[in-house]
Amino acid sequence: MSLLRFGPTTIPGNNITRDVVIKTIIEKSVEGPVVGLNADKVDGLDSAVLTKKTDLRKFTPILKPSIVSPVDGAVDFNGVITGGGYSVSEMYYGSHTSTDWEIATDANFTNVVYSSYNDSTNLTTLSLPNVLQPVTTYYVRVRYHSDRFVSPWSDGVSFTTINTYIDTPTITVSNIN
Repeated sequence: MSLLRFGPTTIPGNNITRDVVIKTIIEKSVEGPVVGLNADKVDGLDSAVLTKKTDLRKFTPILKPSIVSPVDGAVDFNGVITGGGYSVSEMYYGSHTSTDWEIATDANFTNVVYSSYNDSTNLTTLSLPNVLQPVTTYYVRVRYHSDRFVSPWSDGVSFTTINTYIDTPTITVSNIN
């Protein structure tokens, strides 16, 4: 059993709005697991009973993140990836503890060429080491971890790396007389 915090919630039949801490009980049904929510006492009200069932297959405590930079289809990628902010559903209060990053050569992420899993240092921004080939299209995605849950993967974003070149040195010849 775990606790979820709702707030503010109107208690049916009493028209009282309060922050409510609710016991969570996992039940099994023919369709799969559901979460049963109830409160025996809310602010001293013995009869306050809330019941709600949520299909756990649809419950996402950590919301799906996004890639903010590079934008989809970007060219001349500079090596810095930025994920969107960490967001949780209204039924969950977990903190962002680590991040999974994947870069692949295909949109289905079957050929991952760079990954960083359970990265507790680069939570929303990743500066890539020099591991990508020049003028190549890649796909990046991200997902976030809390102490107990993992978000869905973000949608993949494509980008093309910058063409590397060697600067031609400038040679200045002074008039020698």
